[in-house]
This record gives sequence, C-alpha cells and structure tokens, in this order.
Amino acid sequence: MSHVQYPDHVMFCNSTGNQSINLIPAMQFGLEEAVLLSTSTATKWTERLVDVMKKYKIKTKVVSIDASEEKGPNIFVEKVLKVADEYNLVLWNISGGQKIPTVALYNCFTSRLQNNYSDYLCYVEGSDPAIWLYDKDLKSEKIRSDVALTLEDLLHLSGSKICSSVKLYPAPNAETASKLEIGSKALEYYRSNDLFREAFFAMMSQGEIMDCKEEIRKTLNSLMPKIDELKISKTGYEDFQVSINQLIKAVQNAKSFNDIKPAIKKLSLISNPHDIYKEYWDAIKRACINETIKRLNTYNQPLFNRGISKKDEADFISAIQTIGGSVKDPKGALYKSNLTFSAIGKNSELFEWMVAAAVLEAINKDPNIADSISEVHCNVKTQLLENDCAKNDAEIDVLITTKFGTFIVLEAKTYDFTGDTAKSKESIAYKKSGPFAKAIIVGPLLKTMVRIKDDKSKEFPPYIQGKTKDQEETARQHGILYWYLDEIELNLKKQLSIL
Repeated sequence: MSHVQYPDHVMFCNSTGNQSINLIPAMQFGLEEAVLLSTSTATKWTERLVDVMKKYKIKTKVVSIDASEEKGPNIFVEKVLKVADEYNLVLWNISGGQKIPTVALYNCFTSRLQNNYSDYLCYVEGSDPAIWLYDKDLKSEKIRSDVALTLEDLLHLSGSKICSSVKLYPAPNAETASKLEIGSKALEYYRSNDLFREAFFAMMSQGEIMDCKEEIRKTLNSLMPKIDELKISKTGYEDFQVSINQLIKAVQNAKSFNDIKPAIKKLSLISNPHDIYKEYWDAIKRACINETIKRLNTYNQPLFNRGISKKDEADFISAIQTIGGSVKDPKGALYKSNLTFSAIGKNSELFEWMVAAAVLEAINKDPNIADSISEVHCNVKTQLLENDCAKNDAEIDVLITTKFGTFIVLEAKTYDFTGDTAKSKESIAYKKSGPFAKAIIVGPLLKTMVRIKDDKSKEFPPYIQGKTKDQEETARQHGILYWYLDEIELNLKKQLSIL
C-alpha cells in the first residue's frame, strides 16, 4: 500500500472495460468513495466494479452518461461538475474511457482548480506499473502501483470466475506444498544433472524413429510366413493352394483328359494373375504388420543412449526415489518400462510443478519480486460469470496475479505447440486482465543446454527432439515471449519492471 493516502478525496472515473485502472488508485490511495461515470456500453463493467469496490468497503455512486453527453465535452463537463459540487476534494482519474470523456474529465479538473479546489489528477500506467499523480500546479509524482488484488477480483472485473485452481502463493495447503517440494527437487536435479535431463525426455518420448526403423528391419529380415499361414480372404480364392494340390494329384492319377477336367476348372482363377498376386501380397503385409506391432509392444526402450557408470546410475536412481519415483529392478538394466519417474503423474505434469517451483523460488529469493506479486495459482480453469462450470473457457498452467492489476500467464510446454496455442494464450491473458497482461511459453530448455555455433545455428544435446528445439522460434514467429527454464527469475524481474 502506498504511503500517500487521500481518504478525504472522492475519485471520479470513466467506467471502462479494464476496470483495474479504476480500482487500483482507489485502493492504493485509501479512498472511501468513488463516482463512476458510466455509459450504456459500460453497464456490466460498472456493475462488476461496484461489486469489487463493495468488497473493499469503497462506497460508489454511478452517474449515467448518455450518448450525447459522451460525445459532447461541454455537456459532459457541465453535468459532471454539478455532481462534483457535492465534494470538497476530488481525485480525477483519467486512465480509462474514450478520448472525449477523458479530455472532459481533465477539463473538470482544471475548472475546479480555477475555483480554488485542491483536487488531484491521476493516470494509471500498466506496461510500466505506476500511478502518475498531479497536483494543482501539474507537478507530477510517479508512484509504483501496489495493490494486492486477488485472482478472483481481477477475473470478476473481466466478467469471469474461477471454476477450479490450486493456490501456490501465499500459503499453499499441505498437499500443494508437497507437490511444490517435489517440483523443487526435480528442478534442482534437472538444472545440475545431464543424465536426469536425458531420462526426463526419454520418459516423454514415443520412442525414437531410429528405434522403430530397427524393429521393422528385424521383423522383415526374420519373417518368412509359412504358406499355409497366409490366409486369402477373397471369395473363390480361399482354397487356392488345395486346388493346386488336387490338380497335381489328378494329373498323376488320370487315365484320360476327362478325369482332370474338374480339377482344372477350379484353377480358372489363374486367368486373373493380378488378383492372385494382390491377395498373397495383402496376406504378407498383414503378417509383417502384426509381427512388427508385437515386437514394438514388447520393445524395451533404453533410458539412456550411452553407457553410464555404476556410480552415476546409483545417483540417478537415488534422485528418482527422492522425488517419489521408483525402479522395478534397481540392479537390472534401466528401461522406460521399469521406471516410475516421480510421484507426480506424467513428466509433462511434473514439468508444470517444476515451473511453479521456479516461480516460488524467485519470489522467496528476491523481495522485490515478492512485493510485486499478490497471488500465484496453477491448473486454473475459468468460465464466464453467467455460464456453468461444466465446461471451462480457459485453462492456464501457472497464473501470476501482480500488484498492478494484471496477469502473467505461463504455459509450460515440454514438446511442440502451435501458433494457435500461442495466440490463444495471449488472447486469454488480454481478456482476463486487460492489454497489459502477458502470456509466456516456458520451455524445458536451459540456456546452458543451447550452444550457438560460429554460423549462428544452435546445437542441442542429442536427446532433445526436433520440436522441442523449435519452440523458441515458433514463439518468436507468433509474437509471444519464450522463457528458458533457468531464466524465470531474470525474466520475472523484467516483466515486473524491477530491472
């Protein structure tokens, strides 16, 4: 809360789609009353602002502005000044609304100064989170925005509600704290141990393409189905082999041509050799496919594509056990199939908790970051106020609520994502807390994992697959920020205007 307090002032403001710019100065300056100038377009926005102001014990008075007043500065000024005559001290907030009402509010301010009122003017910025405060001499003071609005507050202002969420900060519950601890330990191992990183990616891969190629090669080299195993399904061809055998026997035993006529008749199919070839080829393909699938289903993908020492293997198993994972046969070879990586489901879910742990680590480490954030949630699902939560309109991995009335939306992605995904997250951030919100893709790469070669191309560890390598470029092409996992603290400082 700002040390500058004006409890005796009443704020006048234009009701707008981004109501946090009206709520923040009212709360930060300790105001007890606000006059909301509301057009017909702003009716719903105004109702929601009244709801939240009531929660914080700020009295409200709604003044309706019709279309002619909105577009007529002189009419607007005259009407608003009549309302302002009821108050000795006014804080004129010109942050929101269309340009004409904004100019009109400024004229109200200057008119009152000419009549010896000691009013103030303020403007709220979002990109550089600050309130600019002007006195009667238009001397400016820049005050950093600092209001502990909640996730629920900001969503309500935007016309949304929480359907479900997990609160990470402040004061997570015991279950959440336990998952954060696992995420924190996994993050520590991930940063420091390349074997841990390789195993992390191996557990998420579907099997390298080269593995599949090798299994198919083995299948084709070893597979030679017995001819009686190749079942021809087309009508009339089912007993083709039997018919040939019968003809041979008939020829051997025949005393006249008439004796072999019935057997020859069955082989009239030979007049369609293409059909015979196709039927046998289809049968061979089926045998190959079935055998390959059987091999792939029983294939054990090695956890590491390199030899490791007994000590490194023991250290890896110990790390896995520390985060709630297990190995079925600790003394045997390490395969994906005999490993449970952690106590948190899939590694994609574990990664979300690693990202969450990195955010909490930054908050606990740097008081400036902590002073700029009011809440952090993960697994957030939202819906419009008027809709049922049976179906949500947005899902967010990690959501940071700042003390500037904005959201930082973190989307944790271990593999690929589309441009549509990137754009949708940016759209969600905008719709839920206004134009100063940010959506960011957080990938599994560490800055130290990427080597820039002399030709400016990037070199990655061999276990990093192509679509993960492309994450940063995909984000850049679609105008969305991309963060490396080990630069979350640094980038939070930038987003929070600390650096």
